[in-house]
Amino acid sequence: MKQINNKIKAIIFDMDGTVVKTEHIWGQSTISVIKEEISKSKKLGNLLSEKIFNVDEEFLTQLFGIGMFKGTTLIKEKFGLEISTDDLMKKQIKLAGQYFATESTTIPFVDGFPEFHKELKQNLFLTSIATNAGLETISIIDRKVNLKSFFGNHLYCMDDVNHKEKPDPAIFLYAAAKLGVKPEECIVFEDSIHGFQAAKAAGMKCIGIRNKINEKQLKHVNTSISSYHEAKAAIKRII
Repeated sequence: MKQINNKIKAIIFDMDGTVVKTEHIWGQSTISVIKEEISKSKKLGNLLSEKIFNVDEEFLTQLFGIGMFKGTTLIKEKFGLEISTDDLMKKQIKLAGQYFATESTTIPFVDGFPEFHKELKQNLFLTSIATNAGLETISIIDRKVNLKSFFGNHLYCMDDVNHKEKPDPAIFLYAAAKLGVKPEECIVFEDSIHGFQAAKAAGMKCIGIRNKINEKQLKHVNTSISSYHEAKAAIKRII
């Protein structure tokens, strides 16, 4: 790790799908909110079953990693919902928060993350979260899995950059500035195409976390891994 430390000072992580596995929670809350809003609509109430049938996995995967505002806008447009985008977003976050807070809900870390992060800190790397999620969401997940025990106060989200969402590089540049390092001294771990593009635009190297959604998009990263057990070797490959 000392070899790496000579060139790289900071490791920046996306959150959902990169540090913690939360897709099941967001998928569940998305479908529940859509069902509720369609059932309340006078215009669409009779089409409930037909509309819900179209909330398929392919559509849900389009929402991962694009940010709450963009994702909520897509939902509203696809289903012709009468609720405002802001209110729909608040409703989805509130419902997801209820799911997260349920005692029986587990939020596992991506395989190997705790061990990899411990090694990073032992070797004096700076680390942070930089996510498209909002402050309320990151706070909910922090309460569930104690993100601050890994990152301290270096938990950055779109609220910190005037709601500029990836693929805009603002959140990665902000995280680097708060850590006191140059963009070229950072490596980003990401799992979405929007994150891949944001890291590149920020002038940072990027390692993709492979999944069934992004397998055709990994040409946009420097290299990729299936778990953090492969992370140290991946970093060595790209520096």
